[in-house]
Amino acid sequence: MKTVLAIFLYHLALLATAFCSRFFWVDSAVLGVDLVWIDAALFGLLGCAVYCMRGLYLHYCVDKDWDDRWLVWHLIRPFVSSICGAVSLLFVKAGLLLLAANPTPGSLRFYCGVYALAFIAGMNVDNFIRKAESVFEEIMGIRKTRASRKGDRT
Repeated sequence: MKTVLAIFLYHLALLATAFCSRFFWVDSAVLGVDLVWIDAALFGLLGCAVYCMRGLYLHYCVDKDWDDRWLVWHLIRPFVSSICGAVSLLFVKAGLLLLAANPTPGSLRFYCGVYALAFIAGMNVDNFIRKAESVFEEIMGIRKTRASRKGDRT
């Protein structure tokens, strides 16, 4: 029980720290970065938090099959999800993925689409990576990694 509670608090603290730092302490002039990149990474982190907390609940409370081997996964997953959230924005900016028939960068609809995509990328890292690899396979002929060819990796 203590391990599961500690992991839950870890995800909650990461999420709270990230969002508080973005909305209260971060100034775009100081960073010299368009804040949409940080926002995309944060929405990836938000997707991760939802997915991981749901996994804790299901495996500890519902299925009662919690195993401490998942500890490393819970520690690393937020960083991977944040990166996938930011990379999802890269796909949109590069034109590899279109969110609307006539996207207008800077519009509310554009940002909502970007943030929704980043959330999904952070929540479902495996499918996001598989989809990215299939896009690059189509465009550049790059083969998928062995991990993606083997099937679902959580």
